[in-house]
Amino acid sequence: MRKLADGSVEARQPEYYQTRSQDLEPCYHDAGQFYWGRVQAWLDGVSVYSPAAIALEIPHYRVQDIDTPADWVRAEYLQRALRDVPEIFR
Repeated sequence: MRKLADGSVEARQPEYYQTRSQDLEPCYHDAGQFYWGRVQAWLDGVSVYSPAAIALEIPHYRVQDIDTPADWVRAEYLQRALRDVPEIFR
């Protein structure tokens, strides 16, 4: 869903409106935690989304995008929760 300026919502991809989310192709976002690259690639302005780039998948419970104060609070809760999780699950 996408929230419109007037507060209403619409489907981002209406063709999938009746599709269960678990049946859709997985969707990922940039966690912005770190990037590795060759110096020349950075100097040449090669995008981190180029065909030469590869992704390192991070479990969703290990990352929190922080854009708002509420995101920060959630990140603190996640960090505290992970402190008490056995190493095998980290």
